[in-house]
Amino acid sequence: MWKAIYSREISGVLGSRWAWTLFVVPLALLGGLVISRWPSEAEVDLAGGRSRELLALIGYTTLGCVIFLTPAFPATSIVSERRRGTLALLLRTPVTRAGLYAGKFLGTCTCILLPLAMSAPAIAACYAMGGISLTAQVLPLYAVLALTAFLGIAASLWVSRFAATPGAAVRGAYALAVVMAVVTLGPGLFVPGGSSGGLAYVAGFLRGISPIPAVMEILGRAPGGASLSQPGSPSAVVRFALTAALLTGGLAIHTALSLRPTMFDRVRAAGAMTQDRGRVAQSWRRLLFLIDPQRRTSAMPGWINPVLIKELRSRRFGRGHWMARLAMICAIVSLGLTYAATTGSIAWSPEAVGGIMVLLQTALIVLLTPSFASSLISEERETGAWALLCMTPLSPRKIVAGKLLSVAWTVSLVLLATLPGYAVMILVKPVLFQQVRDVLATLILLALFAVGLSAAAGAFFRQTTTATLVAYLSLVSLLAAPMVVWLGRDAPFGHGAVERALRFSPLAAALSLLEAPGFETYDLLPTAWWTVAGGIVMCFVLLCWQSWRLMQPR
Repeated sequence: MWKAIYSREISGVLGSRWAWTLFVVPLALLGGLVISRWPSEAEVDLAGGRSRELLALIGYTTLGCVIFLTPAFPATSIVSERRRGTLALLLRTPVTRAGLYAGKFLGTCTCILLPLAMSAPAIAACYAMGGISLTAQVLPLYAVLALTAFLGIAASLWVSRFAATPGAAVRGAYALAVVMAVVTLGPGLFVPGGSSGGLAYVAGFLRGISPIPAVMEILGRAPGGASLSQPGSPSAVVRFALTAALLTGGLAIHTALSLRPTMFDRVRAAGAMTQDRGRVAQSWRRLLFLIDPQRRTSAMPGWINPVLIKELRSRRFGRGHWMARLAMICAIVSLGLTYAATTGSIAWSPEAVGGIMVLLQTALIVLLTPSFASSLISEERETGAWALLCMTPLSPRKIVAGKLLSVAWTVSLVLLATLPGYAVMILVKPVLFQQVRDVLATLILLALFAVGLSAAAGAFFRQTTTATLVAYLSLVSLLAAPMVVWLGRDAPFGHGAVERALRFSPLAAALSLLEAPGFETYDLLPTAWWTVAGGIVMCFVLLCWQSWRLMQPR
């Protein structure tokens, strides 16, 4: 029976109109990298330096494609079945829970492994240039990439099992992918090399979840010359293989066991609002909660945009207690980085810490903004609420402004929460005041661009899942393309070509302002500001035009 589900999953993914991206995008991207770095002279590099640089660039690019393409398809597999009612029918058929999960897992694996297959011609070209070992580099690289895809699929299916809507499943799957690939590397940066104990063991285990150290060990170097390896530690490839196999198996077993007919019977306590409790309970909750989630909100004032309040109160991260938690986490992380650098726990300069904080803020903007802004209009169209909004006396300008302000409010909290970290940097090195000010201006422009691009992309799609996926891929591609050119600096791209490409990236502009390692020699302002501002205007013009067109009588 699992074969029928396997065939159904393959036809569902490959039969969609977006399936061509699995073939064309990796093939075009990797092919362009090979062409740009192919030797133009009739000479062969006997040392293999050019081929190893090209393999490193292809390896990191393929890893990025696997990380960002994997959550897109399995994230909605189970939750969509549950919302359509077909999952309840499948659970009452002779197919077992293990067979149901195996069909979905294997079917998604077959589709997700296509980007890996598309990288084979590029890897073969590197191998033909010489200086690359098939058993020491190529095969281990493919093994790590395959394990990364398997772990991402298992994690996405696990999120899909417990998510309430397809949009929430996509957001949760991408958040979990970023956490497993990037966030798990953070604790290891605060543990000195060669140390032992419980903290070192936990940091080593978390590092094993990320595929980045394993790929770095295979390719021999990190992008930009960075290094994440620790002397005396076990092999990163072996550690990641064991950790990925353990997590993949654990997530698969937990998801398969939770697929039972009783999963639809959810009994929840009715609960009680704070105003309905006694005086003692109300006083106690005032002491315990900065923002009480059980307190009934007051009536909405007449001068506030009702669409803004509707968006904030119907979204989890729009509620006060969730936004406070998000802001506190960002503030603690930024202060922790600056404290560790100033006390000597890690040998970083204030510029290096500022670069990490810029990357942290950019990652949060890329992770949060598309998930919120892409569904502003697409979710209303998918649920049929857009027609009701059009029948209200609210003008199109007020509807669009209220929706955009709800996302801007959440993103602004993320930017404001990291200000304490920048304040510590200025206290340590006062000459960084002007640089930090320009960096914050650049990040504000990046946030506005992310909001405009995600909202404009989501306005052209009726399905929330498709809108979220397109918004994520568009934003990540626009930010990653100049950085790929930066990785090829000096060979084959010269300094002028790299600088012209980085002028389209607000992330690179912020890193160059702080003189982060690898960005000290590039002068990107004010051209980068004008470029991003033009993109913001274009995105908001498209959004207003599409919103006006959708509100016309039909």
